[in-house]
Amino acid sequence: MQIRVIGLVMASALAFNPGGVFAAESETELLREQITTLQRQLQLLSQRLENLESQQQTELAATATSPGESAPAVAAVAKRDSTESTQKNQAENKVEIATGGNLLKFASGDGNYQFQLGGRVQADTAVFDSDLSSFGNDSEIRRARIFVSGTLFGDWRFKNQIEFTGSNMGVRDSYLRYIGIENTSITVGNFKEPFSQEELASSNHVPFIERAPINEFAPSRNLGVGVDRRGTYRDSKHSSWNLSAGIFGEGINDREVDDATGVEIDEGLGFTGRFSTALLTTHDRLTHLGVAYSYRNPGEDDNLSFSSGIEADIADRDLVSTGLIGDVNNFSVAGLEVVTAFGPLSVQGEYIRTDIDRSDAPDLSFSGYYVYASWFLSGESRAAAYNKGSGVVRGIKPLMPLGSGGSGAWELVARFSHIDLTDQEIIGGQQDDFTFGVNWYPNANLRFSFNYINILNVEGGESDNDQPAAYLLRAQVVF
Repeated sequence: MQIRVIGLVMASALAFNPGGVFAAESETELLREQITTLQRQLQLLSQRLENLESQQQTELAATATSPGESAPAVAAVAKRDSTESTQKNQAENKVEIATGGNLLKFASGDGNYQFQLGGRVQADTAVFDSDLSSFGNDSEIRRARIFVSGTLFGDWRFKNQIEFTGSNMGVRDSYLRYIGIENTSITVGNFKEPFSQEELASSNHVPFIERAPINEFAPSRNLGVGVDRRGTYRDSKHSSWNLSAGIFGEGINDREVDDATGVEIDEGLGFTGRFSTALLTTHDRLTHLGVAYSYRNPGEDDNLSFSSGIEADIADRDLVSTGLIGDVNNFSVAGLEVVTAFGPLSVQGEYIRTDIDRSDAPDLSFSGYYVYASWFLSGESRAAAYNKGSGVVRGIKPLMPLGSGGSGAWELVARFSHIDLTDQEIIGGQQDDFTFGVNWYPNANLRFSFNYINILNVEGGESDNDQPAAYLLRAQVVF
């Protein structure tokens, strides 16, 4: 229509000639013919443009809609596609926040990245009943840790944990783990070597305030690379196995320095492996066996020592100690562990032996063991806390938490421990002790513990015949 109007205006402009009254008749007729021809051409061009516009609209409808779909339907489809695209982009950019167990979790909308924050605070108070040696009553923050862990693109996991108190202040766990291979994980960083049920269990979950004295022999966190493989027997739901092995240097916070020269020396290198199997696992039945072995070359620092005291970190002195052992070529540690649970009753025990190869002196052997029993008055079972993937008993969840119609979980525990640090010319002493404890778990995040530790006997060494006792209280929060 706009083209026709423009054509008519042009035609009118050409037709209007103020000087025509003075022109010749022949010139007037020629001009009229030209105008008539131009008008026909403009009409023909306008018709062609209308046909072209109609054809384009038909082709657009044919490609955007199915046969018989109307123009409003086309608009609705376009609007719906635009809305879905916007919602998808919003979902991918959204951060989801949730709680899982004791942890606060964050995740990206596309699921490629998620992480969680957590930590623990353990506050202890100790009162000592001294015998030959003197212990001072005291209180302390035993542990105060915070960590961040998470998953990257489904197959990668990470964790970084910091300790804020005591002699262990600094980085604890710091590793990257690949889980993209079925039933297998590969870990690189600073983490616990696979040795000992009690050492691998978190301090949050060990049923006593402190681990048994033989934990002195167990290797703990060191820098290294490890592989874990797990499976079941004939696809059984009630049995499983776990095999872990790794090569480790020294801890991330360890720096060996020559006292004479002040020069940093080469670290040692070790291998540690553990095989564990759960012959029976149900919600209230457990039979677990494990063996572990660790071999280490101490490097340029060829000195070694072991010591232990009353089962209270607040205590400022040891009761048995080898002192500094020199000229160590290498040493190995072997362990055996057993865990069984029958409903609310469970029994756990470990035996560890350390053999030391010396260059200019006879070889040495030290050993120890513990056995403990646990009974839940409120009906919980440690079998329900067993993790098949790691072969480790983890945290207890009360059946009836406080505030949810119950009084939480109540547990009675008792442990006998023995450690022997005497061999050849090393008179480190032997120690026997008995520990009784009560644990109250109001919910999965809180725990209050009482331990009574009685050193039954110390034979040999500087604390020969010493028999002190201690009363410990702990308040623990896990988040």
